[in-house]
Amino acid sequence: MKTNQFTALVAVAETGSIRSAAKSVGLTQAAITRTLRDLEQQQGVELLERTHTGVRFTEAGKSLLHHARLILSEIEKAKADLNLIRSGQAERLRIAIAPFINFTFLPECLSLYQQQYPHVFLEVFEGLHGISVPQLRDGYLDFALIQASNFITENEFSIEPLFSYQAHVVGRNDHPLRHSGSIDELNAMKWLANYPPSLHNTFISDLNREFRLSPPPSHVVSVHSAGILLPVLLQTDSLTVLPDLLLKSECFADAVAPLSAFKGSKSRILGVVSRRGNVRSKAATAFVAVLKQVIKQHARRPGSPFSEMLSPKDLFY
Repeated sequence: MKTNQFTALVAVAETGSIRSAAKSVGLTQAAITRTLRDLEQQQGVELLERTHTGVRFTEAGKSLLHHARLILSEIEKAKADLNLIRSGQAERLRIAIAPFINFTFLPECLSLYQQQYPHVFLEVFEGLHGISVPQLRDGYLDFALIQASNFITENEFSIEPLFSYQAHVVGRNDHPLRHSGSIDELNAMKWLANYPPSLHNTFISDLNREFRLSPPPSHVVSVHSAGILLPVLLQTDSLTVLPDLLLKSECFADAVAPLSAFKGSKSRILGVVSRRGNVRSKAATAFVAVLKQVIKQHARRPGSPFSEMLSPKDLFY
């Protein structure tokens, strides 16, 4: 197998046709077709089904496509690492961080990490499941610091738990249902979720398990940014579920409040999630160590704004 064959296969998947794939990689349609035919002949299996409407991946094609994306991603990471070495920077680290960590522990963690490891080229993305899980799967991220949800399977990912935390149903401070205990009233509200539409049923299942709530899927809106979620939450009657730690952060403390009758238990777990088999780099290992240090200090420090919600007994390390 050759990288140009993988490139052709991925291009077809991303563009939807051989003609568009050829245009995207700067080759002729005949060249792309020949490359894919050669790959099929070499492997002795059909990868694409040609129809009058275009092409469709066979099961073998889907399987190879997954590996092709991982291989091409690793090649790009290797090139990027070599470029950094040539430019005098030692390593690159690409991570996704859960929004509530961004508003609580990340600023202090980043400051310490950059002091101790100034030559690491660091990229930090918002760790929302709908975005970070596919990026982990494709090998784009080194790791993601996110909730260890039940749809993150252990046969595909490795999970290092850090701490357990509590989540609450929240709305704006003056929400009309802030002191309501009516399940029917809350089910009738619009809900904001950082889950993709394909996982709305998982979001509703979590609501039912923790709070006995079951809003219809049509009432759930996917919001893939904390920067979008907060203004929508403040200017509408929408509800969402947020970690208790986030409610103590400067941006959220005076803006939103938990609904008094719908406070959850400490059943959620934040973990370091990476693709199974992925060897954690020195830069990644160091970042996790600094993060653990910052979290432990806040859990032990009586004056910390987060010590009410996080104690040493909540930590897994």
